[in-house]
Amino acid sequence: MILGIPVRVGWSWLVIAPLVAGTFLGRAVAGGEGWPSAALVGMIGTVLFVAGVLAHELSHAVVARRRGLTVHRVTLFVFGGYTEMEPGDRRHEPVVALAGPVASLVTAGVLWGGAAALGGRWEAAADAFGLLAVVNLAVAVFNLLPGLPLDGGRVLRSVLARRLGDPEKATLLAARAGQVLAALLALGGSAAALLAEAPVMLWNVLVGWFLYRVATESQPGGPGRRRSRSCGRRPGCRVSGSRGGGGSGDRGDPGGWSPGIGGGGDGSAAPSRPGGARCLGGHPGPPPTDRGRRWTDGGARSASRRSLPW
Repeated sequence: MILGIPVRVGWSWLVIAPLVAGTFLGRAVAGGEGWPSAALVGMIGTVLFVAGVLAHELSHAVVARRRGLTVHRVTLFVFGGYTEMEPGDRRHEPVVALAGPVASLVTAGVLWGGAAALGGRWEAAADAFGLLAVVNLAVAVFNLLPGLPLDGGRVLRSVLARRLGDPEKATLLAARAGQVLAALLALGGSAAALLAEAPVMLWNVLVGWFLYRVATESQPGGPGRRRSRSCGRRPGCRVSGSRGGGGSGDRGDPGGWSPGIGGGGDGSAAPSRPGGARCLGGHPGPPPTDRGRRWTDGGARSASRRSLPW
């Protein structure tokens, strides 16, 4: 429980946390740091990494609560995190969506300040702070891209809904923009992995696939919506969706998302309610009706709100 908001950590973080710690530890050792000191840097880096994802998600939750929305909880998973909340006035969507990226930008600034202060005193720690600053900046920029399920996609949908006067068409256009972004991300990652011999870029392929899947389910009449509508007529039915990001208020859109530095999503112990949605892969499936829960992304998201890991 943080700021009165329940926080759940998915089982995938049992794998992610050691990987993140190992990354910082390895960089410290490569920089000439002794093992005890390098281990401390690894622990500090991991805590700050998780704090960055949490800051992104909690900012969505806090702003939503101040706008009168009921927030149920924040969940961290392999691709970042998401925030579970009740649907409300669509006019609040842009503000709630932008809260996450703003928090990530502020976090990046604080970490850069820490890196500058530690420079010349503890180089390994300064390097870790600098890397985390870049990560949080990447999370902010990535989530501002104009396509669902990213935070920028929620803003785009809100703008289109006002201009077109048709929320469903706005959702469709924003979701298709998200599909294009996801495809470009996956193709770019594949090209970099093959041509530049950078296997780590295959992570972008996974994130791209994940985003494409969620964007597809966010569309009016998409697979997630069809499942939710049929499921809503059967008491106790659970909808398995995918996503990990900020909430949109649209019944076919599970929420926002934000990937984390090396993160990913898991569907472990996903929340569920009779006639509601069960969240899998970090991106919850759409609730059966607008009266159902709204799902909102580290990252990333984060469906959820979200947050990215690299």
